[in-house]
Amino acid sequence: MFGKAYKLKSNNTLKNSEKKHLAQRILNEFPAATDENVKELVPVKSNTSCMKLMLHSGESVGVYVVDNVPMMIETGDLLVPTVCALWKVPDLLPTLIIHSPVLPKLAGGAPLYAPGVTLSDAASFPRFPRGALVAAATADNSAAGAIGRAVISSTDLLRTTMGVCMETLHVFGDLLCKEPKFTKLERPKLQPPAYSPTADNITADIAQLNIQQPIREEWPSLVRESKDTPPTVKSSHSPVLNEPKTIPEEETQVENNEESEFDETVMTDSSQIEEDPVPTDMDELLQWCLLSFIKLEGKNLQLPLKTNLLYKNHLMPLCPSDRSLDVKKSSYKKMSKFLEAMQQEGLLEVREVEKGVKGTALSAAQVRAALAEHVRAHNLAAQHGKLRTDPLLAALVGPQESITWESAMSAVLGKMTPSTELHFPDGSVKLIKSRLEPIKMNVVTRSGNKKVTLVSNLESYGFRPGELAREVQLGAAASSGVTRSPGAKADQLMVQGDQTHFIAKLLIEKYNLPKKYLEGADKALNKKK
Repeated sequence: MFGKAYKLKSNNTLKNSEKKHLAQRILNEFPAATDENVKELVPVKSNTSCMKLMLHSGESVGVYVVDNVPMMIETGDLLVPTVCALWKVPDLLPTLIIHSPVLPKLAGGAPLYAPGVTLSDAASFPRFPRGALVAAATADNSAAGAIGRAVISSTDLLRTTMGVCMETLHVFGDLLCKEPKFTKLERPKLQPPAYSPTADNITADIAQLNIQQPIREEWPSLVRESKDTPPTVKSSHSPVLNEPKTIPEEETQVENNEESEFDETVMTDSSQIEEDPVPTDMDELLQWCLLSFIKLEGKNLQLPLKTNLLYKNHLMPLCPSDRSLDVKKSSYKKMSKFLEAMQQEGLLEVREVEKGVKGTALSAAQVRAALAEHVRAHNLAAQHGKLRTDPLLAALVGPQESITWESAMSAVLGKMTPSTELHFPDGSVKLIKSRLEPIKMNVVTRSGNKKVTLVSNLESYGFRPGELAREVQLGAAASSGVTRSPGAKADQLMVQGDQTHFIAKLLIEKYNLPKKYLEGADKALNKKK
């Protein structure tokens, strides 16, 4: 789709109502998506825009960009996630594992052929119909590398060894990923992928757990044996049902009852065999979804798990599409009573976890020192600069035997709430519980080929754009003022001409702003006056 050059027709920022509509479309079109997934793809406070592109083939598509990262492609009435979206939410689409040399071929415009896919048994292989959207990841990296449309179903793919199986729509490294307007995209390096059973494959496995009553191999005798009659060896052949025998009249009623009871038993057994393995009763359906969840995610589940997330994010997605899961329509009425009943059966354990003690903000150096102290206290240092994981570290970094210092540090910081501490000239300190975006300087051309410098995000660092405008006006001898772009939430400084050098020098040398918080600081300082 983006293998050849395309033209940009328009680029419009989405309103909050349009972002909500996009989030709802993602929930409707992708059954595996949850509310938490949508918040990762389209955050509430994100800067989201829609780019209308004209492809080389003449087709018009839309690309939804979130914080300078492409997330969704709109072709016709359908949404196609980009590889960036699958890096955030890997389970959004069924994923095929391909051989590593195949990915460059896909980037060159070739479709995916069946020999390029690594297959597995039918139980763990992802299931999808013909025409469904599927992703592809290489055997050495589980991060998605390509998105396409299935030419054949997963069942046919397991049977065939030749032919095209996926039509390529979007590949990492195409012209969309190289768009200059976007943040530089790099494919994350993750662990090798592996096929795992899904909710669609679990029905057959649950059905095998049903205990069926054994079917009798021999018909019962129609004549009662006398107590004086010696036991005889049973014949391997079943007696003929209609064989004439002399039967006492008083035993006829008893024998008819035995025959009718046996017929009912056989009919009951056959009905159980043909019964749908997915129950229709709401109580049994709840338990079926819980058993499926334990089978699918029990080994890789990170505990403790909040009870309010169990029902919405884990049990409801496992409910078959032709059934409706509602705990209020069950005999339990509440999720807490259902979990209490399952705890009595030994399927899970519910505990009340005490809230953590609120502490002070820690710098990255303090976190690293605490991590080093934990490693020394528990003797977790390994060779080649790696660490062995104990249960506490494994809860943060995942089930790994060893990990590098950098990965452990990133995992620990990732579990903490990001915060920024601001120190002002008057000695006051302000703590902001978020990661600050850098101050941005942009030189734009206005009417009459006149250039102006726009400086945004100043108020986040405690600057007052009005006072700074007067200071820049006197120092740079250029007209300046305060303006606000459409859709922006804060004011920005506007200065006549290209004044990036003066503004960068003012903020860094006078106000001691670190360079990393000023976008393009080095380039601006190296400019000639």
